[in-house]
Amino acid sequence: MVKKTTFLWVLLLSLVIHICILWFFLSQYPLPQINTLPFSDTQAPVNLTWFSENLVPPKEPNIQPSLASKDITRFKKKDIVLPVVGLKKSPINDHKDLITQSLDMAKHLEAERVGTKRIINSINNQYAVIQQYENDFRGKVERIGSVNYPAPVNGNPLSGNVRVSVVIDSNGHIQELLVLRSSGVIALDQAAINIIRLCDPFPPFSETMKAITDEVRITRTFVFRQTDESVISH
Repeated sequence: MVKKTTFLWVLLLSLVIHICILWFFLSQYPLPQINTLPFSDTQAPVNLTWFSENLVPPKEPNIQPSLASKDITRFKKKDIVLPVVGLKKSPINDHKDLITQSLDMAKHLEAERVGTKRIINSINNQYAVIQQYENDFRGKVERIGSVNYPAPVNGNPLSGNVRVSVVIDSNGHIQELLVLRSSGVIALDQAAINIIRLCDPFPPFSETMKAITDEVRITRTFVFRQTDESVISH
């Protein structure tokens, strides 16, 4: 009971001291006062119209039509012709038409044209004069190739197959010489090219052959046989 009474007295004394300190500071440093103007109901409002009057309306941008838009405009004015769509054919009729077109092309377009020159392929060709020319070509290459059979490379005899395509003009000269399928041995491929070049020129075209084509493409596989050092083709 005595402790509780003592605590209350101490608390009261502390409160009195704080009040005295606060009163001292307020007497030395008074709080600033805010002066307000008296408001009258009859006071005219402030005119703010000057702000809106001085505003300058923005100028509309002068947009020139681009070349692209002009082109589009001209394009829209053009007459557009749409393709005429016919009735859909059945797959059977389409197949028959395709076969007919292929047969017509085979009959009338046997020679492929490169620029203004006609080049006919000797493979499976129905002209006897073309077949005979290919046989003469084959015989000459085999004969020259057997005489000039390539020498062994590093002691290893050369043998193998080389498929070659040759384009010959009407004077019998080679215009194109390509290896379509290599033998796998560079020396043998080069030997095949050299042998064919040794055969140039080939016989010139006959008048009958000139009426058919300007150039002929001959494609053959040359077989180099090491056993008898001969060259054959098929």
